[in-house]
Amino acid sequence: MSSSRKTNSQTDQKCEPYKFNYTDFNDVDHRLKLYFYQTKFDENEQFKWLARGRIYNDNTKTLCAGIVVMSTCKCYLMETFAPENEDVAKWLRLLVSVTADRLECIQLLPWKLGLAFTLRDWGNFQLLLQDILRTDSLLLYFASK
Repeated sequence: MSSSRKTNSQTDQKCEPYKFNYTDFNDVDHRLKLYFYQTKFDENEQFKWLARGRIYNDNTKTLCAGIVVMSTCKCYLMETFAPENEDVAKWLRLLVSVTADRLECIQLLPWKLGLAFTLRDWGNFQLLLQDILRTDSLLLYFASK
C-alpha cells in the first residue's frame, strides 16, 4: 500500500508542465481542454481563447494567479490555487462564470500590461499579462478572429 501512495504523490509532483500559447490563444493544452469540456462547458460550447496571467478583482482588491477562458457562450475566470498537476481540479478553481453578453467593456491597461474588463453584476477585473508582447499578441489575436 505504501508504494501505491508513493507512486500517486510522485505522479502529482512530476507532471508535464501545462502549455500556454501566447501567440495562438486558441491553442489550449489537451488536459485543460478535457477538463473544461467535461466539467464546465455546455454541450455546444467551444473554446475561443485562453490567457494565463494574474487576475485582479477590483471589488475584493485581491490578486491571484489564474487564467481567463472565453468560450462561444461564457467567460470563465479561474484561480490557480496550488502547483500544477495532472488533475486540473486540484490546482484550478472557478472564480466567476458569466455568459458572454455580460462582458461589457474591455480596455487596454497602461504600458500594455494586460487588459481591464467589466462583467455586468460582477464588477471590474484586470488580466495582467505582465508582458507587452503577450498583450500585443492577444490584441492581434482578437483582431484576426
